Amino acid sequence: MILALMVGSLFYWLSGGFFQVPPGQVGIKWVLGTVVGTSEAGQDFNIPVPFGKVTLLPEKLQFATPIGDSVARTSDEPANDTGTPEVESLYFTRDENMAVVGAVVFWRIADTTAYFQGLEDPENTVSSLTEAALRQAIASVDFLDLMYRERGRIPDKVQPAVQSTLIGLNAGIEILAVQLQNIDYPPDAQKSMQNVANARQEFERGLNELNQKKFEHLEQTKNKARQIVETAQKNADERLQKAKRDVHVMSSLYAEYQASSDVVERAGYLAAIREIMETR
Repeated sequence: MILALMVGSLFYWLSGGFFQVPPGQVGIKWVLGTVVGTSEAGQDFNIPVPFGKVTLLPEKLQFATPIGDSVARTSDEPANDTGTPEVESLYFTRDENMAVVGAVVFWRIADTTAYFQGLEDPENTVSSLTEAALRQAIASVDFLDLMYRERGRIPDKVQPAVQSTLIGLNAGIEILAVQLQNIDYPPDAQKSMQNVANARQEFERGLNELNQKKFEHLEQTKNKARQIVETAQKNADERLQKAKRDVHVMSSLYAEYQASSDVVERAGYLAAIREIMETR
């Protein structure tokens, strides 16, 4: 009777070891605190509690963990009910400005055994390490560079820093990507920064207008100088042609003089005789 009761209890306890893995998930089987295998979608068996357990995870073992104020929002929308961004969302830049930054870190379980046995709270560890690396990277750039030029480079600095630390912790985690979701001024500084931005735009507009006027004046000066040069060249050409015509006329006269030199000598002789006769 007792033996039958014990056998019945054993079968009842073992029946608790059957479990169902939903589609799109994978079951991690534990026995005495050690991962002994995984189960695909469907029914499977593992040693029941208290000696074993099953943990269900996404099939691809990939996760997305938000860091700080990761939800994109407009400048007029507060980050929480008080209108003040969460503390973890505020970051100091190199030029001592404060930025509200939201990010998402994408990661996956690369080693199931190391993942479950290495860290007590893996997701929180990934979040904390990413935030720390993000703060260090943001502190090395100015605010405007963070907004524009360095925005795409910051994740490239954060990802290897977090991955290196996780490898040292034997966490069994691979960092797939880090994405910056939004970057903005704190709400109380947004109006002032908007005024600065407006003033900058006005300055750039005035500078563009000044450069345009300088360009137009320069073009006018170039055109005027070109006209002066063209006029001088034209006058020089006209004087050269006139000089050539004068030389041609003088050459023609000199040629005629040479051709009729005896007539000139005879005229001179007659004039000399006339002058002698008149003196008598």
